[in-house]
Amino acid sequence: MGKRSHARFTFFLSGVYLIGEERRALYLPPQHDPGYSSIGYTQASDGKSSRQIVRDILEQLAAAHRDGHEIGTHFNG
Repeated sequence: MGKRSHARFTFFLSGVYLIGEERRALYLPPQHDPGYSSIGYTQASDGKSSRQIVRDILEQLAAAHRDGHEIGTHFNG
């Protein structure tokens, strides 16, 4: 749709979506115990590991950036 209409979009990403559920202990949020997240982490789904899903997300972000879209982020601890 963006290409057809020559539109650019802004996408927002929370950094914890780039952490698989099995690696949640690596996240050290402020004022909470390690691994705490109100929004959760990427989980395995549809036969794909969380690592594969994170890789897919990164590829989609890179493609969006190459197409001229803006990638924003929400604060991470």
